[in-house]
Amino acid sequence: MSIYRKVLIIGASGYVGRKLFSAMGKERAIATYHSTPMDGGVRFNALENRVSDLGEHLNNVSHAVIMLGETNIDTCFRDREACDRLNVDCIIRIIKDLVPYGIVPVFISTDHVFNGRDGNYTETDVATPIVAYGQQKAKVETFLESNVGSYCVIRLSKVYGIEPGDKTLFSAWYEAIGDSRPICLAVDQKLTPIYVGDVVRSIPRLIERNATGIFHLCGDESGSREWFFGRLLNIIGSVSGVGLQVERREINDLALLEERPIDVTMDSMKVWSYLDSRPTPCLDLIKAMVGNFNALLPTPPQT
Repeated sequence: MSIYRKVLIIGASGYVGRKLFSAMGKERAIATYHSTPMDGGVRFNALENRVSDLGEHLNNVSHAVIMLGETNIDTCFRDREACDRLNVDCIIRIIKDLVPYGIVPVFISTDHVFNGRDGNYTETDVATPIVAYGQQKAKVETFLESNVGSYCVIRLSKVYGIEPGDKTLFSAWYEAIGDSRPICLAVDQKLTPIYVGDVVRSIPRLIERNATGIFHLCGDESGSREWFFGRLLNIIGSVSGVGLQVERREINDLALLEERPIDVTMDSMKVWSYLDSRPTPCLDLIKAMVGNFNALLPTPPQT
């Protein structure tokens, strides 16, 4: 029996949630899922279940990381009523259910709570979302601020990994280059993406320190997708024998259902100062990613 209090990860079956549960382990965390089963997870349907249905799994839990919900921006716009119910109503109900147990809600939010007109947003800047997804996240943030004494909001930027097949930023581009597939790059929207490994090491540390309030958990390099693609090309150099097919477009010229904010860069000074840490340098991660891909190549026969 662990002497440490546990963390409940609600909605852990997504990319970041699985990584977080794996990093924390079953001794320190309890994970829930809905439609995508996961080893060691507990099934929980936010539309039907209440927190009390988790029963003995709530024993010795200090914090609940709330990650569930619809995160596809176009889906949140197209299916507004259903997504409002899941992303706002269900999450607020979960938060209300957690409070009597003395469990601190840790709500995972987004850089899309900002309208994208200014960029380099700090935690004290007012949320003014223009997309439905951001509006849903902002409503939960407002509820927490107005109704809950101890809570933590972690706003993530775009999260990426460095493993083959994870379909995130650099690895998706690297695979497309290798397969001679076309790549479409938004040249205007600016981001501060963060490595998933930095996310899953930082969330437990914030919890261990009983952090409260809002934190921007993102990288310290900002730029457009075109700019970050250039960082990848700087590492891999010329791609011999491959004709790069790159289409450069402004993000709101793409076939999107809802206009996107242009500059959602965030200032991460608060979180890294609080944790006395820094994000992993982007170039180091790209080099590690290339190494991960190369490790999958067949070993040439020895002569």
